[in-house]
Amino acid sequence: MLRLVTTQEELSSVCDRLLREPVVALDTEFLWERTYYPILGLVQVAVADGDCFLLDTVRLDSLRPLGPVLANPGSVKILHDAREDLAILLREVAKSGSFFKPANIFDTRLAAGFAGLSASASLKALLAKLLDVHLAKTETRSNWIRRPLRDEQIRYAADDVIYLPRLRTELLSRCPGARARRWLDEEMRKYDDPSLYAGRDPREMWSHVCGLTRPLAENARAKAAPHRYFAVLRELAAWRETLAQAKDWPPRHVLTDPMLLALASEQPRSVQAFRGVNGIPERLPAAVAAQGVAAIQQGLAVPEADCPGLPSLSEPEREQLHKRVASEIARVNAACGIEGIDPAVVISKARLERIFRDGLPNPLEAGWRRELLAHR
Repeated sequence: MLRLVTTQEELSSVCDRLLREPVVALDTEFLWERTYYPILGLVQVAVADGDCFLLDTVRLDSLRPLGPVLANPGSVKILHDAREDLAILLREVAKSGSFFKPANIFDTRLAAGFAGLSASASLKALLAKLLDVHLAKTETRSNWIRRPLRDEQIRYAADDVIYLPRLRTELLSRCPGARARRWLDEEMRKYDDPSLYAGRDPREMWSHVCGLTRPLAENARAKAAPHRYFAVLRELAAWRETLAQAKDWPPRHVLTDPMLLALASEQPRSVQAFRGVNGIPERLPAAVAAQGVAAIQQGLAVPEADCPGLPSLSEPEREQLHKRVASEIARVNAACGIEGIDPAVVISKARLERIFRDGLPNPLEAGWRRELLAHR
């Protein structure tokens, strides 16, 4: 049975049933082009007997009844690459003023890594390899908020969930032994942590600006005082992120990354000077420019000891770091080869570099990862 759910009464009835189901598969379809937050168009839900419900979020007033389903510890919620979908669903449910903690989540992408497959495999690839199901990804770029939905869209959306219960069963059967299953269960429990779905921290966005070190080589002011440059960039990036969230705009629609870099380098102190920085659009409203100037002033006022910066390593230190990372990655790869799991589910090289460089807590020293690497 395939059913399109368009009223609150229908949604409540469906969710009452889902609360009694041992397995619930979920996926979302959304539009994410000119907004900060995705615009949810459809939530697909399927159960083990093959029944599928498409929740039409364009017509529904609230997804609040779905909250208890996501939080129900008595049912397994199956998703592929679960974090993004859960973040979207929990945010939509929270619009009703109700907050729920997800429970008993099963991510088929993550599970593939414990089943001797790639932990980055697409749903299409997994279904083809394990179930001989070949999805036609013809509606990937569909407009999911336009109505009415076409038959092709409905079929495409349903296909993303109706095979998930079978896929979970197959993945579990391929996990090499009880120990791998136990490790998989431990890793899945991370999805129960609400902090995993928190929005991006504006204060951390400066380190994600593309090309953030370029001005250190090209701009005299930035080169002369790199920590002050980073302090100004941090305040500008935080202001841009906060404004984008409030307006529901993509951050690039406030200012692009090259514009932020130019402003952090030049550090204009007035609205006129702000607008005169190379690349800043002439039509930028004075009120927005004034906010940007205020962010720059905040960055300039940060005490020297509190200015951020990128860790600077000497050549011997960098070489020692690379050797340490390579040695640990080799140990991880060897252990995963013995256990038959994808090293990607353990740790990435980039993350290990950050851990060793910045002295961060090492996940390899705790939980199932520590057990995996014991005596190796």
